[in-house]
Amino acid sequence: MHVSAQKGFAMLIAVLALATVGVAISTTLLLLSISAAQASLAVQESAEAKTLANSCAELALQKLVATRTYIGTSGTTLMQGTCAYTISQLNLSDDTISATGTVNQTFRKVQVVVATSSLTIITWQEVGDLP
Repeated sequence: MHVSAQKGFAMLIAVLALATVGVAISTTLLLLSISAAQASLAVQESAEAKTLANSCAELALQKLVATRTYIGTSGTTLMQGTCAYTISQLNLSDDTISATGTVNQTFRKVQVVVATSSLTIITWQEVGDLP
């Protein structure tokens, strides 16, 4: 009977070892899926923030079309975030629109340079930081 107890004890240790490995693998997979979900959410928020920034720049362009001489700041809430824009005079012939879209803690920025006399877009680009 002594030999049988040792075999049972060895089997118990093997089962516990396999269970520990299984739990470790399951935990690792769970943590990886949580990280993947967070990364996916960040990508989605970034895309929404970019859409907001572009939408806000378009709102600013509409403001310029309506008034032709507007210089100032405004903002609004769209979709799941907010956006803000500033229209400023770059030089005697051009205006600059700086727009920021924000979703939670994620933000994207665009800058548009517009010829004041013809309201023609000279440049429209995403920027890392607005002046």
